[in-house]
Amino acid sequence: MRSVPRLSLMLGALALASAVAPGQAFAGPTQTVTIDDINGFGRPVRAATVEIPAGWRAQGGIRWDNSTDCVSNRMRMNWLASSPDGKTAYEIMPGLAWQVAGTENPFNPCPAVQLNSARAFLERIVNQRHPGARVIQYRDRPDLSQALAKGAPAMQGARARHDSGQLLIGYRDGNVEMREVLTAMVSFSEAQGNVVGGTPTVSALRSPDGRLDFAMADRIGNSMRADKQWIPMMQQATQRAIKDISDRQSAGISARHNRRMAEINSRGAADRAAISQESNREVAQIYSNVWKNGQATDERIHRRNLEATGEYNSYANPGENSTVQNSIHNGPRVFSHGNNTYTTTDDPYAQPNPYGSTELERIP
Repeated sequence: MRSVPRLSLMLGALALASAVAPGQAFAGPTQTVTIDDINGFGRPVRAATVEIPAGWRAQGGIRWDNSTDCVSNRMRMNWLASSPDGKTAYEIMPGLAWQVAGTENPFNPCPAVQLNSARAFLERIVNQRHPGARVIQYRDRPDLSQALAKGAPAMQGARARHDSGQLLIGYRDGNVEMREVLTAMVSFSEAQGNVVGGTPTVSALRSPDGRLDFAMADRIGNSMRADKQWIPMMQQATQRAIKDISDRQSAGISARHNRRMAEINSRGAADRAAISQESNREVAQIYSNVWKNGQATDERIHRRNLEATGEYNSYANPGENSTVQNSIHNGPRVFSHGNNTYTTTDDPYAQPNPYGSTELERIP
């Protein structure tokens, strides 16, 4: 089973930009800048273009973190465009792919996090970026969810859900009271009880209180265009990573299976050896018993021959730890009185005397 979430639900803002309805034009002149994939292909590659106000400065790009087996979390965008005075800035931050805690698939390498909505995800980002910031307002963005649903192909055997929203926060930066609006488009897919959530990027527009232009966040976001050559390169690299991780998972499962079978076979061999040893002991005991019985039979036959020749029968005398021989011409019942004294009788009703006499048993 392939446990890596499909990237079709994770392309998000980059591939989605062309599907979102264009926003209003910028009030002033603009400039087109590029967002480069810095280390994904051995050399910087243009990943996207975006329109920002003229005079703004852009920095950053896309870097890949190949240390994680959660492939959807490998592509990390950190890009910032800021005004000349630095007080207003539009930022694109890395998103996250995760398993909703409580629904984990042990073969899925993505982290388990208790996030089941766009709002919960954005509040988590705020707590990390601006601890103590005030949440002023949350607004659903169904228009972004609809666009995301159109751009995400259906996954066979999975149920998809899309949730988008904007979170307005307030905080102080030094002596300046700031306002920041964060936007995220989150996709959830559920298959066999495992719920996976993810968003490729989070965008944020910040400015001093009273200067925040909500429409600017949409205008910059809607102007982004993913590069047509970079998209297949990114998809191929992702698919190779998925295959590599899947192959390693399969090899690991096979190795564990083989080790387990070896343990079972080893224990089976030990069990078979123990059974064989027990069988050998049983057979040896049978042979021993046969030999002992044979010896006893031979001794009994020999004794009976002697008794026939001597015309006597043998009686066991446990009290004296001895054998008593009684002539066949005497009575067949023998009583021991101790001190090697005996009496015989043929009276079937005779009883031992009250002084402790015992009747001896004839040895067959």
